[in-house]
Amino acid sequence: MAKGKSTDIRILDVEISFESVSFRAPLKFGGRIIDHTYLINAVAQVETRNGLQARGFGSMPVGNVWAWPSDTVSQADTESAMKAYAMKFGELFGSYPEYAHPTEIQFNVGAEFHHQARKVSEKLGLAEPLPNLLSWSPPVRLMPRFTTPTVGSTRPTATTFCLPNTATKT
Repeated sequence: MAKGKSTDIRILDVEISFESVSFRAPLKFGGRIIDHTYLINAVAQVETRNGLQARGFGSMPVGNVWAWPSDTVSQADTESAMKAYAMKFGELFGSYPEYAHPTEIQFNVGAEFHHQARKVSEKLGLAEPLPNLLSWSPPVRLMPRFTTPTVGSTRPTATTFCLPNTATKT
């Protein structure tokens, strides 16, 4: 077996999609009123060194109104930029070639956070760059962690971190 633990993972696939969510009543954040948002939905398919596979799901709001309250860039443009940023990270995580612990993968891909934010801002021609959103990265929260199979089962259980203190088992 190659160097590393048998439970290290390799990312086989990452899918990013967006889901429109309307609020029952308008919400006000930082002086801006919103009546809908988008959820970033991410699905990751991973494999351990010893061939066990799992699929995990994570979801979080785009959050542009509170993460990027700009007087220079419109709400629609900040939302588009953050969605493009999420898509870029889906691509980066999906193309990560090595087996590693999920935290190590996040650390290595995380080296691209600032660079990708700048590229998205430039590509969209924004008047100001995306803010430092280092803790905002949906695929980072998708890294499944394999635990002991449930009693009577030979399938691994993958716990996927979706949002702080929230997990989904597959």
